[in-house]
Amino acid sequence: MFAVQLARILGGHVTAASRSADAGLVRDLGEDRFFSGRVGQPGPAAGGFDVVIDTVGGVVLDGSYGLLREGGRLVTLGGPPDQGLAGRYKVRAMFLVVEPDASELARLAEMAGAGRLQAVISQAFPLAQGRQAFESGAGPPPPGKTVLVVR
Repeated sequence: MFAVQLARILGGHVTAASRSADAGLVRDLGEDRFFSGRVGQPGPAAGGFDVVIDTVGGVVLDGSYGLLREGGRLVTLGGPPDQGLAGRYKVRAMFLVVEPDASELARLAEMAGAGRLQAVISQAFPLAQGRQAFESGAGPPPPGKTVLVVR
């Protein structure tokens, strides 16, 4: 959800893929086009994107290389991409590792404070219900983040 918003803030034209049930939420966050991730549903055109950000991994990551134009960039958050596949598709692929950066965190906080960047919270649990919060992730997750409230 942050990837959609940040891409939009930075001037990108955003095409998002997710579960059909999340289409309205993703649209509200700033996507221009939406595709259901459901098998058998029409998907985005091969070779048409400058950048693909993969937040899922696995088969979704494997299918992402072919979505890029030659010279495009694949950014994955789940683990190192297959450089052999990247070479075959003539794209650049990188694994994004987040490192603490006070100035960037301040910039994100400023965007959030101004209402330009939204955190979507699906459910909140008191710290004492931490196990229940963890176990709530066993099924299909609701859109947004699960939060533990510490007070």
